[in-house]
Amino acid sequence: MKYLKLQIIILITICLILPFFFQCAKSQDESSKNKSAKIASAEIKSTETKSFKIKPSKIKSSNIKSVEAVTAKNTSKNDLAKSYQRKGITLAGKLDYDDAIKKLTKAVKLDPKLISAHFYLGWSRERIKEYDKGIEDYTKVIELDPEHATAYVNRGYIWKMKKEYDKAIIDYNKCLELNPNYQRAYYNRGYVWQLIKEHDKAIKDFTKSIEINPRIAKVYRRRGNAWAEKKEYDKAIKDHTKAIEVNPEYALAFNERGYVWEKIKEYDKAIRDFGAAIRIDHEFTIALNSLAWLLATCPDSDYRDGKEAVYYASRAYKINSDNTNSDILAAAYAEAGDFKNAIKYQKEAIKKAKDEDKAKEQINEYTSRLELYKKKRPYQEKLIESTMKCVLCLRSKEKPLYDKMIYSICGKHWNTLIMSIDAMTTANEDLKKKLDKARSTSNQTNDKTFSPGDDAR
Repeated sequence: MKYLKLQIIILITICLILPFFFQCAKSQDESSKNKSAKIASAEIKSTETKSFKIKPSKIKSSNIKSVEAVTAKNTSKNDLAKSYQRKGITLAGKLDYDDAIKKLTKAVKLDPKLISAHFYLGWSRERIKEYDKGIEDYTKVIELDPEHATAYVNRGYIWKMKKEYDKAIIDYNKCLELNPNYQRAYYNRGYVWQLIKEHDKAIKDFTKSIEINPRIAKVYRRRGNAWAEKKEYDKAIKDHTKAIEVNPEYALAFNERGYVWEKIKEYDKAIRDFGAAIRIDHEFTIALNSLAWLLATCPDSDYRDGKEAVYYASRAYKINSDNTNSDILAAAYAEAGDFKNAIKYQKEAIKKAKDEDKAKEQINEYTSRLELYKKKRPYQEKLIESTMKCVLCLRSKEKPLYDKMIYSICGKHWNTLIMSIDAMTTANEDLKKKLDKARSTSNQTNDKTFSPGDDAR
């Protein structure tokens, strides 16, 4: 009985355990299958990925590769053009115009639409006086950008330098249409008006330029010159003085104010201004010549000084020995009584004037001075003779007036010269004697108390 019970218990236990084992086996089998499935899926994905990578590789080698190469080439070309442009502009800023032109030319060959490269090409060529090429460059800028006001101004400047004043005016007008407050356009146009003797228009443009920017000295100086051309000398003096206030080291303004003082016979002030210009710039040949000429040829004998004239004229001649400087040096030597050197330098002036294709009138004037020096007569005597001949024709009507005029021209020797004029009414031979006497008197009584030496140097 006990044995029977034991068997029953074993059977029941087996019945309970067997399902559990079957379930574990099933789970293990499913797990194995899932693992195999995952491995298979991974292999499929790997295969698909490899296939995907192969296809674009084939496309790149045929079409995409060539497209990317062209794009890279174009990008490289544009970058290179801009690099040349930057280098060219830098060189132009350093005033190395030849190398700037080389770089900028390469830039526009690579990219013809680079506006700045064309502009600075024009600017560089303008500086080295390649005017025709400069005009082409600025014209290209305007084609690419029709509202580029500065290109019009700069092209107008070149037209002015080529003496094509109508075209210059047109370009300045166009610039001012684009920018009505462009100060430099007013100044440049005013200068062109001045060159063609339209002084009222010049003054109007200079005035507008000053309104826009009142701190530019050269504009006052230009307007002062225009006033002087209109013989409004007080206004001219005022403008030159203002230019000097704006720029106290403006040698040219001092020199041109000196010209105006000379016009109104304020010779001491003229000499002082010429001297101031020379102190500012010791090699300023214009001022050196201005002072030398006044000292050699001043109508008032009290201010003539041949020795000082030779000093300043020689300094100018050493710096620049052109025909004008030779002529002034000859006049200085003649006033100093050194007619040998006067003849030498006057001949030199005539030769240089002919070599430089100067106007026939200028050469004739030089030749007449040479004849004067050959007769051992200084430049001022020619002026005195010419004045006396003019006065002789009019003196019979207004004797006191013209005697006064002679005095203003000839200074303390006016009595002697009046006697010479009177002599012209009787005999030319008697006139010659009187002129000789006047010369002799002038040489003997030349007791000048004024010398520009200390002031001018």
